[in-house]
Amino acid sequence: TVRSRNDYGNNGIAAFEEAAKEEGVCIEYSEAILNNDPQEQFLKTLEVIKKGTARVVLAFIALGDFLPLLKVILQHNITGIQWVGSESWITSQTLAETKEYSFLSGAVGFAIANAKIMGLREFLVNVHPYKEPKNELLKEFWEIVFQCSFNSIGSGCTGSERLAELQNEYTDVSELRIANKVYTAVYAIAYTLHNILKEFRTSTNSSKIGWPIPQMVLKYMRDVRFTVKTGEEIFFDESGDPVARYDLVNWQSAEDGSMRFELVGLYDSSLPSEHLQVNQEHILWAEKSGQLPVSVCSEICPPGTRKAVQKGRPV
Repeated sequence: TVRSRNDYGNNGIAAFEEAAKEEGVCIEYSEAILNNDPQEQFLKTLEVIKKGTARVVLAFIALGDFLPLLKVILQHNITGIQWVGSESWITSQTLAETKEYSFLSGAVGFAIANAKIMGLREFLVNVHPYKEPKNELLKEFWEIVFQCSFNSIGSGCTGSERLAELQNEYTDVSELRIANKVYTAVYAIAYTLHNILKEFRTSTNSSKIGWPIPQMVLKYMRDVRFTVKTGEEIFFDESGDPVARYDLVNWQSAEDGSMRFELVGLYDSSLPSEHLQVNQEHILWAEKSGQLPVSVCSEICPPGTRKAVQKGRPV
């Protein structure tokens, strides 16, 4: 395992180690890094990966911490590893579109569920600084994407530039994983405030519930239940957690040499029986193999031999 040396990585790997122990999974090494570590730390981690016999590496790591390690792996041409990723990097377009990182082909990992938000693209391509003259951020965005200036004559912005003609991250609505969480969060707060105000207005004795105050939001949000336009029902359990829904994605090569995220399963804690569903036959593992990679501590001992502890190696 390789992790970010912070709460994200430490807690993620701690939970994994607990589950791995129950399943009899052997962890050969556990490395921790941060993006501002000296180069020697990344080289040390690289050496551990190179010397290790494990062919499967779980990277519970933030994208920013993973990038410097990937550059070192690329320089030393380390291939043939089956990568398992956390949601921080497993659907990173930046990594997938960098052809030099083709050694990540076959990676699998849980991603925040994708969604299609109706009307979002239409809204995005129709915003205009002339319609929102006080929106300084929109003006700045416009100047950056169209390489023009509202204060210059030669290369000035005319206002006739069209966002619909752009092909960039702003107009790409194929990957709305984080955006969908923001979308549902805003709706959760809106429904909560609506319910607070409704009860406040219908109450015959307004002093009974008091004026709507911030502390009431959490109390009312626990009971909120609604369905968004994507068809997803949003509610919270007794711990205040929403339903855990994740896509299981697999990195597969596209024709142009980049990677695409293939949906090969899902996890949904609201399902009555099998929370995890996997389409094994659709997965392409490391080195474009359809065969599940074998990574074991040691093979079964032949008759007349026994397993023995090796110094410095996991039991």
